[in-house]
Amino acid sequence: MKKPYSLFLFACLLFSSLSNSQDIGFLQTSIESDTRPLNLTIWYPTRDNTALKVKVADNIVFEGISVRKNAQIHHEKRPLVMLSHGYRGSWRNLNWLAEYLVDSGYIVAAPDHPGTTTFNPSQEQAAMWWERPRDISRAIDWVLTDSEFHLVIDRKNIAAIGHSM
Repeated sequence: MKKPYSLFLFACLLFSSLSNSQDIGFLQTSIESDTRPLNLTIWYPTRDNTALKVKVADNIVFEGISVRKNAQIHHEKRPLVMLSHGYRGSWRNLNWLAEYLVDSGYIVAAPDHPGTTTFNPSQEQAAMWWERPRDISRAIDWVLTDSEFHLVIDRKNIAAIGHSM
């Protein structure tokens, strides 16, 4: 008699986990400035299965992840983690970490620091390394004032993870 009940319990758990499943939303934007414009990438939990599903940051070194571009944000308060790439890196290098963090319940944002990114190796801007913490501050400010994200960020729970710089 135990086996049918075990199978029933397994099926109930499986279907309940599928109904609560969420995807990773993905948004890219720019924070404009006269002196230092920033490209910002954000990963976040979503249940919007109508948004286009694509693979991002797939290349010879890193396996990309599946995201839903510009999906609706799942409106539940969540902590924010800021990612800061290393020299000559970008958000793409930290895509794997963003996936893990979103799956763990975080909203994740990563600015591409001018001068030290894969696609902007300006020596003049790279020499202004002290601007990197300001980039993080500006990105946090943008997320906290954005019309959608400000509703879901737990303002008492913001962290940063950096790499090499």
